[in-house]
This record gives sequence, C-alpha cells and structure tokens, in this order.
Amino acid sequence: MKKISLIIMLLMAFAMAATAQNKKMKIAVMDFKAGVGVNAAEVEGLSDMLINTLYESGKFSIVERSQINQVLKEQRFQASELTNEQLAQVGRILGVESVLIGTVNFLAEHKNLDGSMTGEYNVDVRAVDVESGEVVTTAGAAKSTGSTYRAMMEKIGRQLAANLMEETPEVVVLRGGLITKEKDYFGTYYALDGQRLTTEEYMKLINGCPESKDYYERGCKQRKTGRILSIWVPVGCVVTGMITGAIYGSTDHGYAYHSWGSYDGYYYNDFWFDFGLGAAYGAAAGGISALASIPFFVKGKHKKENAYQVYNEYCASKPTATLSFGPATKGIGMGVYLNF
Repeated sequence: MKKISLIIMLLMAFAMAATAQNKKMKIAVMDFKAGVGVNAAEVEGLSDMLINTLYESGKFSIVERSQINQVLKEQRFQASELTNEQLAQVGRILGVESVLIGTVNFLAEHKNLDGSMTGEYNVDVRAVDVESGEVVTTAGAAKSTGSTYRAMMEKIGRQLAANLMEETPEVVVLRGGLITKEKDYFGTYYALDGQRLTTEEYMKLINGCPESKDYYERGCKQRKTGRILSIWVPVGCVVTGMITGAIYGSTDHGYAYHSWGSYDGYYYNDFWFDFGLGAAYGAAAGGISALASIPFFVKGKHKKENAYQVYNEYCASKPTATLSFGPATKGIGMGVYLNF
C-alpha cells in the first residue's frame, strides 16, 4: 500500500511539474528607443530579434505588435516617451504579466582618420511588472563595431528568459558557437560568433569544457614554473653565494697578492672580496636559471591564450540539452538536468 501511495505521489509531482512547465508567461515587447548617438533607423528590427529568441525558448506567449500599437493609440501615448507606469498601464490593458522595452546607445571610443567613429553599441532591456509598475529584471550587452546585432540580441534574450522565469542562470548554457580571438584599436579580445565576450563569460566557457580547462591550467602551471626559475631560484643563488663568500672570506684561505699580481708571501682574509665574488657567482647561476625559464613562460602563455582553440575542437560543436520538470527555483522540488 505504501509503495502504491509513493508511486501516486511521484506521478502527481510529475504532472504538477509538467503543467508548470507548459504554462507560458504572457508578455509584450515594445519597439526599442534610440538613445545617445543612435537614430531611429538603427534600432528598427531589434525588438523583432528579441521576440524571436524569446519565442523560440517556448516559455512565452507574446502579444502582437498591432495590438500594442492599438492600445498606444487609444491611450494617446507616445511610444518614445513612455514611463514605467504608462508601460504597466499598457500591459494591464493587454492582459500581460510584463512589458519589455529596450534602449540603444552608442559610446564613441575613437575617431578614425576618415572622420567616422569607432565604438560600441550598448543595448539595455528592462522588464516592467504590470501590477506594480516596477522594473523586475534587466539584461544588457555591448556590440562592438564589426560584430552582429543578432548574436547580441540572442544573448540578451537568453538572459531575460532565465530571469523572468526565475531559473538558475547556470541552466542557460552559452554553447554551440566558435570562439575567435579578435583585435581592435584597444587590443585583443575573445568573441563568440562575433559577439564580444567579457573575461568572466570567456572563462566560464573555457572552464565548462574539460579539455580546454585542462589545457589552460597546464599553461598556468608552466607560467608558475617560469616565475620560480626566473625569480626565486636566482634570488636563492645570490643569497647562497653571498653567505658562502662571507664564510670563506672570514677565514685564512690562500696566498695574498698585492695589486698587479706581486706575491706578498703571507696568508690573510678578505671578507668583502669573497662576499662580492660569491654574490657574482650566485648572480651568474641565477642568470642561467632565468634563461632556462623562458621556454616555460612562452609555452605557458601560448596555452593560456589559445585554450579557446581546444574549446572549439572538443566542445563547441557539442549540444547541451536541458530537461527540466518545472523551473529550478519555482518550488516544485523536482528538477532534472542532462548535459551531454
């Protein structure tokens, strides 16, 4: 009887979780605003890219743009000047839970010789709760000159999907694209399918792949060995040489010579001479050790900087699937995640 009750309870839990999983959040996505250094034509289509990403997640029911425009017209609201309270009012009329709106700003970093500007586009999206009129979550990303808007909007969409559904951020795995090493006016950086990665995002990808993580850590160990050979071993050699020279110079140890090599004919000690000579021998030995450290520095640097190539070879093409019975933090108490 207990076994039957347990089975029934498990079946009920799975049914509740499946129901929670199938329930979609109803949202509205407004047209994006053109901010500093951006005109209206440059932001057209960005909201559609975000809608596509959110829709493909299978977690949202999204109101048609024509319905939004109709409500704006009826309420006599200007789409470019909406406050959070007005957004909430529009959302309540549309019967949605949250309203999303984004702003695009261009931050100029360098003026080229032809007069054009080099910089990055920053896209920030906020979600407004229709009941309270407060911002419940935000997401943003930067698009450097030469990269694509679509990759950036997909990244923002994944962030918003995780935040709005209250899922653990780790469930949204940034994987599937190729990492490349790029260079601009300010130096080198890493990008995933053309989208610039922060150091934290890059290391999360590298550490998420066992092969690239091992390759990167071996590079770190070689760099550490190089530091030992180039700093601590030379210091030890010099100190040992000075101590040995000081001890040797404080004893009678050989025939004494005047300057120009004339023989004086008696024993004597020369503390400072032998102290300096020991330091010189130690410095010579340390120099040899420092030269031996160069290959470790070079190989270690190569492994650290090119761990992304190992990631591309072993992990970039591997799909990551997530099967979950209810969002991880929704309180259902049951979550299954399979990564392969």
